[in-house]
Amino acid sequence: MIIDAMRLEGTCHCGNIAIVLETEQDPRDLPLRACACSFCRRHGARTTSDPAGRARVGIQDRALTSRYVFGLRTAEMVVCARCGVYCGAVMREGKQAWAVLNANLFIDRHSTAPPRASPTKARRRSSASRAASACGLRWSYLNRESTDSTASMSASVWSAETWNRISCSPRGTTG
Repeated sequence: MIIDAMRLEGTCHCGNIAIVLETEQDPRDLPLRACACSFCRRHGARTTSDPAGRARVGIQDRALTSRYVFGLRTAEMVVCARCGVYCGAVMREGKQAWAVLNANLFIDRHSTAPPRASPTKARRRSSASRAASACGLRWSYLNRESTDSTASMSASVWSAETWNRISCSPRGTTG
């Protein structure tokens, strides 16, 4: 049991998965790791843990959670299937379990940064269209190949059953 512990809390973007790290350490002294594996690099993850502390992962809707394993299959990567955020990795051996948590998810309650004003939808689209690369989508749906540079990015398009590939090239052409 941890007495007078610091409690770091966070959630995935949609709130389906919550993480908690209870530690007696000052959060600034916790190790912050940028793993070199392809999964962590692609997610931009920075993980932390405290062997003397306690980590928890809470899930609201298990159906909207993906537990991904790869490589040596030593740990399960906990990913929200709704918003796509990597929350942490859990390694199990018998009845024991250990976790590292994605520190990018922790809520900074002591931040002095002023809140950002939410842009309007029109401003967001205008800004994104000036700064982003043009993109075309290609996917297979019910064994039919379809190409649409203005495709809706609905969940059905991006689900594992229907998503085939995406390629981005100049001027919105599909490659």
